[in-house]
Order: sequence, then structure tokens, then C-alpha cells
Amino acid sequence: MRVFNRLLALVLALLLIVAGLWALPVSIAHALSIGWRPGWLHFFDQSLHQGLQTLSTLQLADWRVLAAASGLVILGLLFLLLELRPWPPQIVFLDEDETARWWLHRATFEGVLRSLVVRETTATGARARLRGQRRWRLNVDANASPQLRAEIEQLVRSSLERLGRAGDSTVRVRIGRARRVA
Repeated sequence: MRVFNRLLALVLALLLIVAGLWALPVSIAHALSIGWRPGWLHFFDQSLHQGLQTLSTLQLADWRVLAAASGLVILGLLFLLLELRPWPPQIVFLDEDETARWWLHRATFEGVLRSLVVRETTATGARARLRGQRRWRLNVDANASPQLRAEIEQLVRSSLERLGRAGDSTVRVRIGRARRVA
């Protein structure tokens, strides 16, 4: 969803840039009251005038206005609901001692586990997802032979043991079919 938000923001920014670049020559020509106007500017000026005239004749009770407003409200509520979905935290609690609380960057740990599984086994396409702030739930997906499940789970558990989190963490390994290379 974060990628979708960034793409949506990029599209809106590009639309605003295009609209600003279109409005700039129109406003300069109007501000300077230049008698000579390029043909393309006259075309845009007429289309803007026609669009404003059409919008000014629409009544609030018109079905087109109500449909557009309803669509925008539904779209806005949909985006709001999608944004309210809780995102996994970027950092997860690791440990606490008398001097400090220790945290771990979630994406970095997932990347380390992913590369460990691919490097130490014959699995491919490994993916690790760490959920939970204090009590960890670790899901590991990989394309491999079903016989590798125990080996992958042992690798993940040994990594958790090194961090001191093996006892209070839940590990789930899901094996997909290894694809043959033609």
C-alpha cells in the first residue's frame, strides 16, 4: 500500500505540474493584455471558457453532480479505510537490560533471514515476514523441496537463539514448489 500511495502522490504531483504549466502562459497573456495570442492558447482559452460555462449551468440536484460527488466520497472513504489498516512496525523490541532497551530494524532482520535461507539451503525465492512488537511471529516462505522444511526451520530458530528470542517466538515455514529451470 505504501507503493500505491507514492504512485498516487506522483500522479497527482504530475497533474498539478501540467496544470501549472498550462496556466502559466494563459495568466501571463492575460496579465500583460497582449493583443497577439498563439493559436494553441486561444484553443485552451475557449475550452476553459466552455468548461466553466458548462459547470456553472449545472444544478446541485443534477444526477451528474450527485454521481461525481458520491464517487469522490466513496473513493475518499476507501482510501481512508486503507490507510487506517495498521502497518507492521519498522522496529521490533529485542531485549532490555539495566542500561538500555534494545530494538531491531524489522526489514533488516527479514533480509538477513531471507539471504541466510537462500545461502545455506537449496531453497529459492525465500521471503521472511516478522510480525509482533514483543512476541514475535515469524513466517518464512520458500520454494524448495518439502524435505528442507526442517532444515529451514532450524536455520531460522538458530538465528532467533542468537538474538535470545527463540523461546517466545512462533516460527511458521511454508514451502512452495521449486520451479524447474528449462
